[in-house]
Amino acid sequence: MSYIASHLATVPSSGFTWYLIFIECPFVDDVQKEMDAHFHRLGQEAGTDALVVRGYRGSQFTTSVYEAPAFSDERWRARAKFPSLIVSSVPPQQALANTGALDSGKVMIFNLREIYDEKKSLAGFLADLVAALTKENALAALEDLDPGKLERGWGWLSKYMKMEPGFFGFNVKLDKVLKDVFSKM
Repeated sequence: MSYIASHLATVPSSGFTWYLIFIECPFVDDVQKEMDAHFHRLGQEAGTDALVVRGYRGSQFTTSVYEAPAFSDERWRARAKFPSLIVSSVPPQQALANTGALDSGKVMIFNLREIYDEKKSLAGFLADLVAALTKENALAALEDLDPGKLERGWGWLSKYMKMEPGFFGFNVKLDKVLKDVFSKM
């Protein structure tokens, strides 16, 4: 489902398994054009269990996200520089409530500029993301850290991401599991 919000506080805080929050540039560029082209379709394809959110006024909404307590930590603000996509299994108000929430929650931050610069499109990334989020055991794979489930549900990330400590706000143990899984690909 697609949702246009004026402020982070106006995003519904219940009823969804996944929340996808776009952090947008204030002006139109190639990445912004891709976001515009795919926003409504992403909401449709992600299904009724996912809420895809962007700002009514992109820069105003982005400011409201950056004002969330979690982004007082510069390392998280740096990861979510625009344009980016925050994917969370909890409502954004909860996921961004404090710096510890990002470290302990199931929060993924994707730098869309890097993906676009490498792939020249966001379409493949968004299709892979929707495929992962709509799988029945997508969240369970992240919670129980079973390498087989991680590889089946999230192995596609190796096409887009570089592993680093604290990746996705998960602890080092998950980083090691993901590295082991991705090294087999």
